[in-house]
Amino acid sequence: LTVSIAHPAIDTAGGVRAVVVGTIALEELTRTLREVPLPPATEAVLVDADGQVLATSVGDARVVGQPARALPGHAAVVASTDSAEANGVHATVRVRRPGAPGLLAARAVVPELGWRVYVTVDQITALAPTRRALAGDVLLGGAALLAAVALAGVMGRRLVRPID
Repeated sequence: LTVSIAHPAIDTAGGVRAVVVGTIALEELTRTLREVPLPPATEAVLVDADGQVLATSVGDARVVGQPARALPGHAAVVASTDSAEANGVHATVRVRRPGAPGLLAARAVVPELGWRVYVTVDQITALAPTRRALAGDVLLGGAALLAAVALAGVMGRRLVRPID
């Protein structure tokens, strides 16, 4: 399977002088996408303007050419990110899946081609570094609080001595 992309070369008078055409083999596009270093439990799917899968970073390469909404779990991703985008929101959205961990999903658009890249990551995996940092901050804050209470106790005893 291949995708052809054409772009007109415009002359100084504004007319079309030529058309530049490029062809991309979808197998090569998938191979290239799979070489991109992504965090664990992350998936990227490249979809054309008609909603057909052009490449995927994981899973069976036979999904190339299939509708993205037909991919397992991707109907909710496509619907959630497209809905957010339609409302003018360019953000990561949470996608809930029955019986499975939630996903964080985002979409980027290639405006000239109408292609979309959907990226999903397991919510637990995505938030693990933040949770580890939070746990460390809580421990550090607790230690600082104990030190402050101990120091306040020592200073309080020195300031409040009985007069003999």
